[in-house]
Amino acid sequence: MIPVSKSGSSSSSFYLDQIQDSDIEFEKKLLKDPYDLKTWLAYIDHKQNETAGNLTEIALKQGTFSVLRRATNSLYGSYKLWNLYLTYRLQLIDEKIERTNQNSNSISNSISNTNSNDIISVNFDLINDTVQEFNRAELTMNKYPKFWELFLNFIVKYKGIIKIEFILEKFDTCFQRLTILQHEIIWPIYLNFADQIEGEIAFEIW
Repeated sequence: MIPVSKSGSSSSSFYLDQIQDSDIEFEKKLLKDPYDLKTWLAYIDHKQNETAGNLTEIALKQGTFSVLRRATNSLYGSYKLWNLYLTYRLQLIDEKIERTNQNSNSISNSISNTNSNDIISVNFDLINDTVQEFNRAELTMNKYPKFWELFLNFIVKYKGIIKIEFILEKFDTCFQRLTILQHEIIWPIYLNFADQIEGEIAFEIW
């Protein structure tokens, strides 16, 4: 279970490895002004529409991911950038976990002593790092219902790995940060969570 402790940060060398020749003009503009939202959005759009060429699909996605994360580092208070980054990150997480599980099933069918703990470890790290990124975003995005929808749906989805106490704490924080009128957006997620866990905690939520 995740008591959330690891950092989700990436190294500078990882970012540099993702820069392609077609990115140079954007990099030059950002060297002059790293806080230009329009340049970051144009750069992100460029990466998302980049054709493969000599790059693999994974390399293309890593390139987009690195630009999105750099953008949130530079413009920490931009809701638009955080929403783009977190949504894209969740997409990559789901894709990677699905591939990991498919590989696990394939190996298990042919090798009887496959260690499933290796697969669990991969999923744990991916989810733990993503929780850390949501925690990072929460510092400035905690007044936006859309942020909480993304965060809460994510941790409920992976409640088998994330501690129930942590999930309950985040729901409490969410209700404190949002206005009463905005609570109606969150209640369906909360009640769905209660239905899934059942027991005394579910009874208290209802």
